[in-house]
Amino acid sequence: MDVAIEVTAVLLSSISYDRDIISRTLSCTLCCAKDLSDSIISKIIVRIWFTILKSCDKGTESEVLHQIWDDLLSWHQRDQTESVSARVLLCLTALSDHLYSSETSQTRPDPRRSQRFFKAIQAGLTHKDSVTRKRALYLLTRCVALAEIKKEDVFTSEEPDT
Repeated sequence: MDVAIEVTAVLLSSISYDRDIISRTLSCTLCCAKDLSDSIISKIIVRIWFTILKSCDKGTESEVLHQIWDDLLSWHQRDQTESVSARVLLCLTALSDHLYSSETSQTRPDPRRSQRFFKAIQAGLTHKDSVTRKRALYLLTRCVALAEIKKEDVFTSEEPDT
């Protein structure tokens, strides 16, 4: 599996941007995120997702983040088990520097405005695993810090879920 991840990352970094290839790669790796071990998922995030995010412009980066964001939070919404909560929080924590950007865009996920995000955080804060609880607390802290920097409120129920 390690070789496949490395080959995919090298190929992605050497080809010019192709929306179809990126979308299919994300779709496949998001499926893997639901079944493979944490160590392999961590490698996929670092080698494949980060390669994709580094190689695209800001608009495309927003689309990629939104695809990952939507898939992970939809999965958590459908299957609110402890293992799903732990995996979703692992992925979101790894992507936190991208998610908590001070850049504003309609297509970029905004954790401060997402009810699904806060449900995942809530599940993480009450999780039996201490690492998952720490991830949830870290994400919540980053969310509040971003809201303070932008001088904006955190989620209210009237706002649309993104």
